[in-house]
Amino acid sequence: MAVSTPLLQPHAALTALDRVQNLDDLNHFEPGEFAQALQADLSPAISTEMTDATSLLPAVAARLDALHQVLLAIEPFARKLMGIRMLHVLAAEPVSPQIRTLLATTVLSYAGDLSRLARRFERTLSVHALDAVLASAESVLALRHELQLAVFTLAHELCTAYLPRLAKAARSPLGSDAQRGRLRQACVDLQRITQSPELLLQAPFEARLKTLPIPNEDALPRDPEARPTSSAENESPHGRFALLEID
Repeated sequence: MAVSTPLLQPHAALTALDRVQNLDDLNHFEPGEFAQALQADLSPAISTEMTDATSLLPAVAARLDALHQVLLAIEPFARKLMGIRMLHVLAAEPVSPQIRTLLATTVLSYAGDLSRLARRFERTLSVHALDAVLASAESVLALRHELQLAVFTLAHELCTAYLPRLAKAARSPLGSDAQRGRLRQACVDLQRITQSPELLLQAPFEARLKTLPIPNEDALPRDPEARPTSSAENESPHGRFALLEID
C-alpha cells in the first residue's frame, strides 16, 4: 500500500524567487542566498531512530517532491526575468509589446543555442537591440542553470544521506513484501537521481516509482555496516568456524 507523502513546502526558496519583481530586485538577487534558503527548507533530517519505512519514505518523498516543485518554479522565474530585461533593454526600440512577450516566453527554448534566437529576430530587431537581447538571454539562462545546479546539489546530498537507510530497511524481514518492494523501488529512484538529477524535473516521487519495476534485493547498494565475508568463508560450508581436520 502506498505511503502518503506529507506536504513539505520550500517556503524560503520560493519566496526568494517571488521577491524579484523589477530590475532593481533582479540586480540584487543572489543565487547563493537562494541555495542557502533551499538548504534551510529541505536539508536532510535523519535521526538515528529513522530506520523503518513509516518514517523514511515520507521524509524522502516530501523532500524530493519539494525539489521537484522548486525546479518547476525556476522555469517561470527565468521567463519572468527575461520579461523584466526586455522591458528595459527594448524600452527605446520601436518594438511591439508582443515581441517583448515572445522573447520572454520563448527564451528557455534557446538554451544551448542562442544562435537560433539571433536568426529568428535578426530581421525584427536592430543590430544593437539584438545584441542586447542576446546578452540578456545569456544572462537569464546562466542564472537559471545556476539555480538548477543548487537544486541538483541538494538532491545529490539528500539521496546520499537517505539511500543507505532505505536500503537497510528494504533488507529488513520486518514489514510486508509490498512495503519492502516500495523501499527497493525508492532505492532505485534515489540511485537514478544521484546519477541524473535532472530526472527530478520529469515527475513527482510517486509517479516516478510507478514507472519502476521492483528490483531484486541484489540490486540494492551494499550495506556499509555489514561485515565483509572473506573468500575462505565462502568456500567452507562452516565459515571461519570450521573444525580443523587432524591427521
